[in-house]
Amino acid sequence: MENQSPFNEFLNKLKQKRNFEEVKLPSRNLTYEDIGLSIDQPIHVRPMTMNEEKILSTSRLIKSGQALDKIFESCIQENIDVGKLLTVDRTYLLFFIRGISYGKNYEVTLKCPSCNESFDEEIDLDSLSYEYAEDSFSDNIKDELPDAKVPFWYRYPRGNDEKNLNRYRQQMNKAFGNNLLDDTIIKRNIMLINKIGDFSNQMEIEQIINNLSVVDSNYIRDVTTEPSFGLNTKIALGCPMCYHNWEMELPIDTNFFFPKTKKQS
Repeated sequence: MENQSPFNEFLNKLKQKRNFEEVKLPSRNLTYEDIGLSIDQPIHVRPMTMNEEKILSTSRLIKSGQALDKIFESCIQENIDVGKLLTVDRTYLLFFIRGISYGKNYEVTLKCPSCNESFDEEIDLDSLSYEYAEDSFSDNIKDELPDAKVPFWYRYPRGNDEKNLNRYRQQMNKAFGNNLLDDTIIKRNIMLINKIGDFSNQMEIEQIINNLSVVDSNYIRDVTTEPSFGLNTKIALGCPMCYHNWEMELPIDTNFFFPKTKKQS
């Protein structure tokens, strides 16, 4: 075997330092038979490199919703269809990859809802709690509409659903501009409903959802976006100026994947 050139040897050493870490997804792979992951099988994830940072700097990929898929495809060792991963798992992976790439500390600038003053807060991403799915979790969850009092069956969104909604929103904006009412919430509800009452035909479901009360429509939106498992991204905050306490969803800004480099003293 020929000896490697010094350059190739150097590159290989760099690649060998990209240690893959074992990750157990919050869903426990309970609905991933079609992408080749068995229940509770861990996947392996590495930190990002400059190649992934380039992806995050490409506006075309960001707008199309492809950026996150490309990050996952690059950083996950297993060859899986990342578009079929549940959104709740993708969120967990997003935070995990950020943590192993840049560290657990995430600095954000926040505004107090009481005194309206801005301040910087450093969030320890390792402190965020998470839950795993129960054994009974499936892609066909039964519930009841609180106003109509009829049963319905739904599933949680996956990466492909979010991309399709993003594509639909862009197409509608391009065609109709600001004159168009945003119906992506309704489209999302239709997409995630498997059955309402005795009706499972997609066209029938669409007509039913368009005639639901806002109470039932909002209920569908809430249950499909708030699974009982996954990463809890709500954080408790206290204003250093007026001492007001409140809770909010952790914001994702440019510092999340492009953190400021602190000067060494």
